Amino acid sequence: MKSILSFVFSIVALSTIATAQPKRPIKKKPAPQFVNAKVVTEAEFMANAASFNGTAITIKNVSLRPRVEVKAECKTIPVGDRPITVEFASAPKWNAVCFSIDQDDKEDLKETQGPTKADITLKGNADKGFRIISYKKN
Repeated sequence: MKSILSFVFSIVALSTIATAQPKRPIKKKPAPQFVNAKVVTEAEFMANAASFNGTAITIKNVSLRPRVEVKAECKTIPVGDRPITVEFASAPKWNAVCFSIDQDDKEDLKETQGPTKADITLKGNADKGFRIISYKKN
């Protein structure tokens, strides 16, 4: 009788423990979306990038080139980010400002061959660089 009671108790205990554990898949954190980001043309941004310091802005139809080497001063970026080359249609070699992106996002971009056309949302300042907060492939 004692062994039957301990067997039933252990089954009840195991089933309680099993149902108490939530079975949620681990999700990759979504990139933050800025609904209030100001849409800026690439010409406006290139003419005076410092005027957008601290403002979330969106620039449409740029080329993200994760495999192209960036200039040396652009390699000092926040922890968890990686430098990335951003090319504009009107001036592909313009590199007056440094850009960075989340390490996981850069790895995702490296999986595609060649440049990735995208609309980017970024925030930062002209002296320290702009961080690409989110991007939407075209």
